[in-house]
Amino acid sequence: MSARTLSLRGRRYALGAQFTAGAFKYFAWWILAATVIATAAGLIVAAYGSQAAHSGWFYAANAAKFFTAFIGAAFVVTLMPILVAQGLTRRESAVSFGVFALLWSAGVSVLCSAGFLAEHAYYRALGWTQTVNVDGADHAIDSVGSAFGATATYPLSYLIYFLGGAIIGLCCYRWESTGWLSVVPVIPIGLAVDNGLAVSGPWGPGWLLALIGVTDDLPAAGGITLAVAAILLGAWLFRGILLDTPIRPKKA
Repeated sequence: MSARTLSLRGRRYALGAQFTAGAFKYFAWWILAATVIATAAGLIVAAYGSQAAHSGWFYAANAAKFFTAFIGAAFVVTLMPILVAQGLTRRESAVSFGVFALLWSAGVSVLCSAGFLAEHAYYRALGWTQTVNVDGADHAIDSVGSAFGATATYPLSYLIYFLGGAIIGLCCYRWESTGWLSVVPVIPIGLAVDNGLAVSGPWGPGWLLALIGVTDDLPAAGGITLAVAAILLGAWLFRGILLDTPIRPKKA
């Protein structure tokens, strides 16, 4: 481990960056496979359809949200005992996870945005119209501006999912056998907030739609404001739970 990481002042930030680099490295082949599938899927569908080509990257970007939630949950549960064993305080751990959340969400946003925009470019070059599914109907992404608009909220969405997963993971570590109950409030709230940002409408069983559909009619500014507020609240809640979490070095 580098001297910077071990320094009392910089290690909390350096560890967050190392978590991000390690996560991308560990899942590199998964990410590469998803990139290939997302790129090929739209081309295959378009080859057997019309000039309105469904976006493979639209679906990949949405799947990446749930993968991001998994990363948030799994890494918190895995890393908490390791950080304790390395002598980090809970305040330092909170900062490290915050850096991890920001960098991971930014990295996935860049990847998915680049894929979606590149797809838009080569669809146009082939004379096809990139389309995404909105409330059960195809919606054309017929300009570069529309393509940028479709990806503009990715950073907020991925951060929401990361925080949701991290809160659930931390609750499972903190309260062990009952921590999983945190999914009851966290998942519907997270989906509702993301629905306020999303290009497409909500999906799922009727009872879930009733919960998350309350943000359907939010204007863009309202959705962004709600998302920022939810992120700040989620970060505050995560930090509060972490600071209250008993240190259990025997699990390290």
